[in-house]
Amino acid sequence: MRLEAIETIVPEQRIDVADTIRDAGGGVDEIRLFQQLFEMQTLAAADPAKGMHGYLADLLDRIGPAPQELGPVALLHAHSLPARSGQRLADLGRLASHPALATLNGTWDVDQFNCAGMFYALAAAERMLRAGTVGSALIFGGDCLSDWPLAQRYVPTCTALGDGYALLRVSKRPGGLQLGAISTRYFAGYAGGLDGPAEEMDRYNRAHIDIVRQTLAMAGHDPDRGSLFPHNINGLSWRLFSRMSGLAHDRIHDGLVRDIGHCCNADPFIVLDRALAVGAVEGTVLSVGMAGFAGAATIRGTRETVLAAA
Repeated sequence: MRLEAIETIVPEQRIDVADTIRDAGGGVDEIRLFQQLFEMQTLAAADPAKGMHGYLADLLDRIGPAPQELGPVALLHAHSLPARSGQRLADLGRLASHPALATLNGTWDVDQFNCAGMFYALAAAERMLRAGTVGSALIFGGDCLSDWPLAQRYVPTCTALGDGYALLRVSKRPGGLQLGAISTRYFAGYAGGLDGPAEEMDRYNRAHIDIVRQTLAMAGHDPDRGSLFPHNINGLSWRLFSRMSGLAHDRIHDGLVRDIGHCCNADPFIVLDRALAVGAVEGTVLSVGMAGFAGAATIRGTRETVLAAA
């Protein structure tokens, strides 16, 4: 698929990770250990008055209408945390008249795949494009967690959740910035996700490196040339992956984790957008969800190839 356009938003407000741990009942030692091991200091926090629809509106303004020749467009929203999010695309409200949705064919919520949801949404879009039911698809990733208690952003021994948003436009046109085949896979044994028992979370943490390896191999990642644009689960996981896989740490784009935290399924595309602002990219976007869902796709090109596609 061709990545016709990409836009992302990371809210300016920040929450101190220490406050989320403290709100969950953690003490000074737990705060110090978590921040030192996982390299998380602050979390991006959405404006609750704006909500998910407000950030989607901003992204639609930025991305604008698709080229007219592409015809009907699908809009898919990939949720990271379905059990805790009541916001759905079924009621678009004022967004229904947005110029970017003038040829809207339908809306779909992709809400069962945790932090790999963007890849399952991309796979669904790929099938729609192949069938010819739409000429392009908009994939929106992000949930608004600012109405949660602070403690619920903290996942002991694993991560802390921030807010971030991504909107992609894809088509089946050749040229431009191309995504490889969308690879998705379910790894059994971690179905509880955020709500699973501590023992299950421990097994997930220990399996993370192997899940990443298998997912990258399935997507056709080239370890000799490609960089990784991953989910920002935490800094420790990517240091360990670098050490055990032999992939140089400077080719793993995990540098945002200290400032914005783990922005769930928007992470890889926020990371990719920042990399495209600097220059050419070659590598793989990747996300592994806590319940055992994983997704990845290779990508190659420059910001100029995205702009030239418009």
